[in-house]
Amino acid sequence: MKQFSLILIALLLAGCTDTPDVEELVEKRLLFLYNNQEAKKMVGNKPLVQAPSLNFNLRNPSYIILHHTEEPDCESALQKLTHPATRVSAHYLICKDGSIYQIIDDHKRAWHAGSSRWGTITDVNSVSLGIELDNFGSEPFPEIQVESLIVLLKNLQERYNILPTNILGHGDIAPGRKKDPHCLFPWQKLAEEGLAIMPDSVHFKEIPDDFDYLTALQFIGYDTRNPDDVIEAFRRRYIGCKTQESSTLTLYESELEILMNILYNHQKY
Repeated sequence: MKQFSLILIALLLAGCTDTPDVEELVEKRLLFLYNNQEAKKMVGNKPLVQAPSLNFNLRNPSYIILHHTEEPDCESALQKLTHPATRVSAHYLICKDGSIYQIIDDHKRAWHAGSSRWGTITDVNSVSLGIELDNFGSEPFPEIQVESLIVLLKNLQERYNILPTNILGHGDIAPGRKKDPHCLFPWQKLAEEGLAIMPDSVHFKEIPDDFDYLTALQFIGYDTRNPDDVIEAFRRRYIGCKTQESSTLTLYESELEILMNILYNHQKY
């Protein structure tokens, strides 16, 4: 009863002062109560008095990282993502039939990115939402699953103002260590919905002689400390499965044109 009264007071305050909206106040209060329901009443031999404040911000994610599960089915993936022993989680799981599970609240830090880096960000888990797609790692993504992903991404993009440049694959932020979502993932379809950056119809007639592709990849956000790995990640993301094999540490001219196109599109944001 006392907890309900505190929430009611927050609602009344929201109506007469310049405070966050009612929904945010209630969410903050409920989150506080949830996190403190098992709080100790004593610290040593001193009583611990609860004096909650609404003067804080919830974590708002600014990136979305896409994964494939590499599990045989959605049930197995769900068990893995929710079992304490695995120490792996994500915010959402989308099954092949298009059903969506929310596993971790958006405002909480899930364990999905691991050791990764994007630009100057070295703790990607703290600034991102993780979405797992039920896929063994080499099979096409069903249309109904992709449709559910697009609906979810649009909802998250609107709620948190997430830029298309900030919707990434796990392989983008951990080149060499991760390859998901694999090369059959339909990034182009996401780009058509304003949910990703992909090459468009802009063409560059010639590549500047001093064009440094590693610097360009670093500008986009890639960790270029291992050039071989980042080139593989770039090809998988922007070219797909039809990449040309090369034993040399370089990009083909057609790939450099794609990189310049991506760089051009990034600068719009």
